[in-house]
Amino acid sequence: MTDAVACGTGSITARPLARFPQATSTGVDLDPALLAIAEGTFASDERVSLVTADLKDPDWPGEAALRQCARSS
Repeated sequence: MTDAVACGTGSITARPLARFPQATSTGVDLDPALLAIAEGTFASDERVSLVTADLKDPDWPGEAALRQCARSS
């Protein structure tokens, strides 16, 4: 599993996934425009989860996990 904090458009996330096809990745970012691009890039890739979270918020890890679960449902 790889984690991409401040994943942006996902261009860096794609690199380890290309090298390690069995890997999964969770990308975290706050910018809705960048996440929209990443969502388009990885729309058909079940290995990638994208989460909206504010990294300045000390509770972001827990909130990010809840948002990820909600998106997966």
